[in-house]
Amino acid sequence: MEANPLANLNDIITTPLAGYWPLSTAATLLVAVGISALCALLIVGIRRWRRLAPVRAAQSELQQLPDRVEITDFNALIKRCALAYYPRRDIAALSGKEWDLWLSHHQNREQQLSWQGLSARQYSPDSTVNKEEYLPLIHQTLSSLGKGKVPC
Repeated sequence: MEANPLANLNDIITTPLAGYWPLSTAATLLVAVGISALCALLIVGIRRWRRLAPVRAAQSELQQLPDRVEITDFNALIKRCALAYYPRRDIAALSGKEWDLWLSHHQNREQQLSWQGLSARQYSPDSTVNKEEYLPLIHQTLSSLGKGKVPC
């Protein structure tokens, strides 16, 4: 009987599969840049969340007000929020026309007109208003107070 010719061949030795580590230089840089970008987004998000905390508190308090509310309650709420962002010496003493003028710097023209009408009714015998009617104005005013400002 003749010998099997395949028996004389050497076995093929396979190399182990390539591992994932160490990564190539490009992949390492890509992972580092991705992690850095996520950390930066997280830091920016946390800072923004902290910066807008007084506005969130004021808006939460606004939601808790009764349906019929005194106009002075709106003023007090906005002023408390403004005191969180601006120095006390600039805000605390303002009232009446001076307060309206200061507030007009943080409102667009339509909001200014609406606020002036609301402010004019403040000292009338019937100074209670429906909260829902002025809710958008107060929300927009509160949001504009916190834009780009860090609480004191």
